[in-house]
Amino acid sequence: MKLSYRWLTELVDLGDRTPEDVARLITFHVAEVEELETVGVFPGVVTARVVSVAQHPDADRLSVCRLDLGSGERDEDVVCGAPNVAAGQVVAFAPVGTTLETPEGPLTLEAREVRGVVSHGMICAEDELGLGDDHSGILVLPDDTPLGEPLGDALRLSDTIIDIGNTSITHRPDLWGHVGFARELGALLRADVTWPSTDAGEALVAEATGDPYPVTVDDGQDCRRYEGLVLENVENGASPLAIRWRLECLGVRSIDLLVDLTN
Repeated sequence: MKLSYRWLTELVDLGDRTPEDVARLITFHVAEVEELETVGVFPGVVTARVVSVAQHPDADRLSVCRLDLGSGERDEDVVCGAPNVAAGQVVAFAPVGTTLETPEGPLTLEAREVRGVVSHGMICAEDELGLGDDHSGILVLPDDTPLGEPLGDALRLSDTIIDIGNTSITHRPDLWGHVGFARELGALLRADVTWPSTDAGEALVAEATGDPYPVTVDDGQDCRRYEGLVLENVENGASPLAIRWRLECLGVRSIDLLVDLTN
């Protein structure tokens, strides 16, 4: 089972305890931790704003961009082939010297000429950062993302994954989730636990109408209660990056917002 250290810190007050401290605590008192994995660091990749986008003089499908990393427009051009690049966007930028872990292997960026224009770095797509499989265009970040900061810090994506052997907790269904481990750590540390809110508020949930969803329980002794709920008038789409990345780090592939929320 994989646990997100960052997610645990949102559920239980861990104080100044590091991921290593938490892993040691879990191993000594609950179940064996097999591995710690650092994720979401993206060495060298920083946030930047696209100041201008011009047509490449010798390629119809390429653009020549100028970027601002928080201290003003840079002099160097960046050639970009993404169809969705536009002025004003906040993007993930890998400058010259950055090494990206691509599906084809490590790629260290160098200043290189692209059809007569020297490109100084790369504006990244999701798959080039290991954030997902999407290569249809560059990753566009929220407009209020701070500029010039490491990508993992700016988006709070940096995390440590605590990997626990499943055989250690097969007899503990209360630990089959982050809330369960937060409760366990809260008991061990005598620390406050913050339960996830279940109050959606009047703005999101209207009074139920229509016929009840038909549920039949054939064996009331072994299954004393089963509930079904129909949700209507909901809008689906891609999940926010933070949700998609959290699932990705825990070994779950993002599908869409409704499926991801249930996962």
